[in-house]
Amino acid sequence: MQLSAASCSAAPMAGRRSVYFAGTQDNGSPHQNSTNSLSATDLTGDGGSFQAVDTISLGNGNVLGYSEGNSSFVRNQFNNANVLLNPTQVAITGATNEAPIKITSPTNGLQTGDVVFISSVQGNSAANGFWTITVKDGSTFTLNNSNGVGSGVYLGGGRWVRSNPIQSASGMAGQPVIITTSTPHRFNTGDQVLIQGLTGTYATLNGSNYYVTGIDDTHFSLNGTVSDGSTAAGGGFQPSNKVLLKSSIGAPNLSGLNAADRKLPARAVSPGSHLSSTTWTRG
Repeated sequence: MQLSAASCSAAPMAGRRSVYFAGTQDNGSPHQNSTNSLSATDLTGDGGSFQAVDTISLGNGNVLGYSEGNSSFVRNQFNNANVLLNPTQVAITGATNEAPIKITSPTNGLQTGDVVFISSVQGNSAANGFWTITVKDGSTFTLNNSNGVGSGVYLGGGRWVRSNPIQSASGMAGQPVIITTSTPHRFNTGDQVLIQGLTGTYATLNGSNYYVTGIDDTHFSLNGTVSDGSTAAGGGFQPSNKVLLKSSIGAPNLSGLNAADRKLPARAVSPGSHLSSTTWTRG
């Protein structure tokens, strides 16, 4: 028997000599709805497919979907309504020629006062850059103090990522680095963050992804880091969904792989034919 699908999950059927298979085309990922269920829920992913769904670790009903795409390996969190809870880059479908510019895009948990970085908007290039935003509804927000009058007509493209500023990086010597934010960071312990633009001795942390420990609304620590006791201002943070593949907490990204594998390019995943679901029974 040959099965072909871009993504395929398999689950043993309790008390039976059979395995439940579910597959999906291109950019989805199925996971079995419950033990012995013959139905699956499809989670939307990158250009590849989810290879695993963790329904246990979070303990709050949400699931973690591990996705190996054509050029990435990421971990996304979804709730029971299949809503992505940790968006990193979200597509834009509109940018108006008015003041302020109104962006059409799923707001995905954005709040008024957040800072976003917008890139790759074609036509209305005045929308690109860092902006403090005002949320209008679930699909639109405006860019504070922006002016799209006289800019080109929106031709397509664009994406945004929440990129809030860091007020300071500090910490007691020998303890994890603590990030202080000027607005609520909305991270939970175990979430991931990408750090950019730190100054002083903390500049070595830039460009890396870290798991965080939440302290309060405006403070979180970077797991595995060690402060030298100094304080430095500046920088920014973004939500991250990278699978870090670290050998231990605080080790470099990809350190969990051997040296040869770290040099390999991302494995391409070719779309397969659609397979809705089937049950395979051992003979």
